[in-house]
Amino acid sequence: MTDEIPQQHKTEFQTGDEYLEDDSDGISEGDRLAALTTDDASAVLTLSRDTHGDAVENQQHIADAWDWYLGGHGKLADGETIDGTDVAMMMGLLKMSRAAVGEFDVDHLRDVCGYAAIGNACAVDRGDASESDLSEYHDPEEVEYHHRDTDH
Repeated sequence: MTDEIPQQHKTEFQTGDEYLEDDSDGISEGDRLAALTTDDASAVLTLSRDTHGDAVENQQHIADAWDWYLGGHGKLADGETIDGTDVAMMMGLLKMSRAAVGEFDVDHLRDVCGYAAIGNACAVDRGDASESDLSEYHDPEEVEYHHRDTDH
C-alpha cells in the first residue's frame, strides 16, 4: 500500500493565513483521516442532489411536515415551529442514536457531518448566519452567535 493520498482525498487545511495540504508534514494522521470524512460527506451531499433535491428546501419541507404532525398532536405550543436547522440537528441525533444501540457503521458519522453542514446552510438561508461564517475559520471567542429564542 502506498503512502500517496489519492487526489480526490487531498484537502487543504487553513491555519491562520497559511494553507497546508493534508499530505504535508504539518498535518497529523488523525486530521487527515477526519478530512476524509468531511470530503466524503461533501461528496454525498452533492451526489444526493439528484435524488433528494436541494438540501435546504428538503429540510424545510420536512420541518413543515413535522410542524403539522407535532402541532396536530399537541406537542408544539401555539405559534411554535421548527425549522430546517432543527431537522438537521434531530437527524444527526437519530444517526448518533443508531450508532449507540447498533453496530458501528462509518456511515452514521459521515451522515452526522452532512447533517451539520445542511443545518448550517439552513441557518444561512434563514439569516442566522452568513456564507462567510461557513467559509472562513473563526476564533470561537470572536464569533457572535445567534440564538433564536433571544434574537427573533
